[in-house]
Amino acid sequence: MAVSLYGSGQTIVQVVQVTKLDRFSTTSTSYTAITGMSASITPFSTSNKILVMVDMKGGAANSSGGGVQLLRGGSAIYTPAAQGSRRLASLSSGYDVNTSTVAQMSAVFLDSPATTAATTYSLQCVTNGGTFGVNSSSAYTDSTDNMATVSSITLMEVAYA
Repeated sequence: MAVSLYGSGQTIVQVVQVTKLDRFSTTSTSYTAITGMSASITPFSTSNKILVMVDMKGGAANSSGGGVQLLRGGSAIYTPAAQGSRRLASLSSGYDVNTSTVAQMSAVFLDSPATTAATTYSLQCVTNGGTFGVNSSSAYTDSTDNMATVSSITLMEVAYA
């Protein structure tokens, strides 16, 4: 176990980051894996926690918008309680009326995987119609009116002294 240089308390013992530089898009109305947005970490102790930080850009061209869910393994985590027929999402882009807007989405979640096995965190996205774009607007055109962006997942293992 790592010991903090600053006395008892929490210590970051390892950091993993995955950065997505290219574009992904889908028209699926079911959650779909976002290629390149998956990161794995192997905790040193079952009592350690994983601080998951998601920095995502994208958007959906539709009046209902789109969403992103965070998964550990194959299970969604960091989602709200059921609310009628609403889709559950960790992040939401809202919607992009003119198809050239890129939304900033972020999440910070302290997870307790309780394992020392390799643990994978990934992202899936969904649209309620139209196109959901990651790292660009939903209307991907080669124009100075459209931005190309970058997204990342950062995992930090936190040990408790």
